[in-house]
Amino acid sequence: MVTNKDPIQWWICTYKIPAEPSRYRVAIWRRLKEVGSIYLQNSICILPDTLKNEEFLHSIDHEIKSYDGDSFLLKSVFISKEMEKKIVDRFNAERENEYDELINHCQALMDEIEREKRRNNYTFGELDENEDELKRLFLWFEKIEKRDFFNSIGLEKAKQTLSNCKELLQHFSEQVIRFEEGS
Repeated sequence: MVTNKDPIQWWICTYKIPAEPSRYRVAIWRRLKEVGSIYLQNSICILPDTLKNEEFLHSIDHEIKSYDGDSFLLKSVFISKEMEKKIVDRFNAERENEYDELINHCQALMDEIEREKRRNNYTFGELDENEDELKRLFLWFEKIEKRDFFNSIGLEKAKQTLSNCKELLQHFSEQVIRFEEGS
């Protein structure tokens, strides 16, 4: 998380990779998006200045060069608070979209559990499947949270929804145990 009243320091990465094979460009794009970078233009992305981001960008620089590409890493600040806020808002909007998608998947899992409860489908197989899905959702949340540099407003709602999911699944688990023991 980045918190500071002073201007935020930023890393800017600009790069060029040969058109073929296209998998190299896709690999770099995916890695940059995975850590939460925002593209200012084609092949120009930005990340807040953290040690983790610095180390990551140096590894990307090395990878790009291994693909016979070229890249430049720059450290910068915005010349106005308005420009800085505009970029921070873009970072937050991306994370909020990701949190919203996660919340939708959590809701789908909770709906699934409620359907199984109405059907009295208290089986170990159903429990196992739902536990796997909840684990997947928690891993997804951790990925989003790592790239949520500015604590977007979706963070707390996502945490609460995951907690609700976990609690509902725990209750379902207890019912499965009671059902299995009673059989």
